[in-house]
Amino acid sequence: MKLRHVIPLILLAVSAGAEETSSSVSIDQQYTDLLVSKAGQQVRRAVPRKAVLPQELQCTVLRSEETSPKINVSTTRKGYKITVPENFNSWAFQPDNALLFLNTFLSARLGRRDLSKETWISAALVHEIYEPGIFYGYSGYGEKPYTKTLLAYGFAPPVKHIFENTPSDFQNGAYSTIQMEWSVILYSICQKNDGPGSIERYFSESGSPQERFAKHIFSQNSSVQGKRKLSFSREQSLQEWFYQKATNELLSRSTPASIPRIEREYSEISKELRTFLNRKNEQKKEEFTLSEEDILQLSRISVQLNRLAAIAPEKISLQLFRFGHFLYQLRNEHPGKNWEAKIASHEQAVYLAMNERVAVETFLKQAEQKLIPPGVRWAATVKAVSPSPQEIPLLIRADQLLDRFEKVY
Repeated sequence: MKLRHVIPLILLAVSAGAEETSSSVSIDQQYTDLLVSKAGQQVRRAVPRKAVLPQELQCTVLRSEETSPKINVSTTRKGYKITVPENFNSWAFQPDNALLFLNTFLSARLGRRDLSKETWISAALVHEIYEPGIFYGYSGYGEKPYTKTLLAYGFAPPVKHIFENTPSDFQNGAYSTIQMEWSVILYSICQKNDGPGSIERYFSESGSPQERFAKHIFSQNSSVQGKRKLSFSREQSLQEWFYQKATNELLSRSTPASIPRIEREYSEISKELRTFLNRKNEQKKEEFTLSEEDILQLSRISVQLNRLAAIAPEKISLQLFRFGHFLYQLRNEHPGKNWEAKIASHEQAVYLAMNERVAVETFLKQAEQKLIPPGVRWAATVKAVSPSPQEIPLLIRADQLLDRFEKVY
């Protein structure tokens, strides 16, 4: 069965009672009405209107006997009219149709006579309504597999690239999946960090999306954080803020960061620790004393270690947490004469835990290559990609060759 004929789980769950409805209403009409209801709910949740925006427009959906799989949007005196084909499956699972459908509802909610250019929000709303993977293929690695992998290695795109997405960026393939995942992550961050009325002010002004986002959502969040900000914190840029929020959203001890990212970030923390140690050695005082600068620096290093511990594998996380706790004690208590040796011991424990993790990953990789037949590995890999119709004959041929090789293997 083709993916475009698969009904999203959210639609199946709600339509389970379809048999109890009047027989005069077709199943396609029920699915269309349900999608209209879901679209209205999502745009109301995304844009909680108060007094800043223009009057909300009406959005009417009509079914047509046209055989074309494309939907048509036109303006009326009261708002928008969306004309869709009668056959629900023929249009509802096309990425361009779904984006245009949600974008029209969003524009009506905003009171705009011209369709909104906020493609990133429309993509996020599509992701909220449809089952993830319905357009581009299913993944065997859970929700948001691409962005989790990219963040695990320390990569996040510039925020302006997410704002600059156009409908053509969401047509098909892995690239489109990545773009939709980043859009829904940014949308989720906005929902969790939106100050009172800031999302309305974002939509009410003109200008580039990035500038409006920085002014009304990022700055609002920064001002709220500033009221409870620790004295040693420094101001974050919009990109740093997004990177940190996305990391908090996707990574944890159960889905940890990769060893290369942990090593890279720990190396930066270690450099700052070296500056503290060098400064203390230059003072050459018999009695250990901490200046205000020392206390702030130790606090900053301790927080950075704890943040890294939150996204590290379990054994590494434990050593990072212990190291951060020791630096916290060093800041508040008299450390004794062997404090430098204790710091060196904690550093050694962190590096040892990372080396053990690398050894385990290498062993498992080699064991998989030696013990798991290539056909099984191939099947697991194909679950994570979405082949195009043109690639399917080639994949079938590859499957046959691997089956033959596996018997010899």
